[in-house]
Amino acid sequence: MNRSFWTSVQFLCICFTGAGLVLAYLFSKGAISPRQLGPAVVLLICALFGVIVYRGGRTRLAKKLTEFSGDDISATTATVKAVRRLQAAIVALPLFLVLGLWLGKGEPLTPRLIGVAINLCITCWFIILLRRLKRGVK
Repeated sequence: MNRSFWTSVQFLCICFTGAGLVLAYLFSKGAISPRQLGPAVVLLICALFGVIVYRGGRTRLAKKLTEFSGDDISATTATVKAVRRLQAAIVALPLFLVLGLWLGKGEPLTPRLIGVAINLCITCWFIILLRRLKRGVK
């Protein structure tokens, strides 16, 4: 299935990174206070998670439709690509967690704990998805 850039995961990441950078810029210029920055970042992360969950449901639906159409070869290659991407993400997220904790030492504890919780939730979700994909391939 040929997807355009506008519906790709890369575009999604670019949009949310851009929104995060805009928030950081506004905070550095003093346009928003720390009390406004916290909820804005939490809302941005929740929106990203919601979009990822929504897209996951849509891709499962598309996968079921390709199974009914008999396009097994493209579904298999897409599954293999998805497994490889999930494996890479499962390796990268704990590395980012350790790096973030190391760079953030001496900072307030609450934001670090929230970051750890979000990282672990996303990592666990990716592990669950990987197990589902591998179970479906066999």
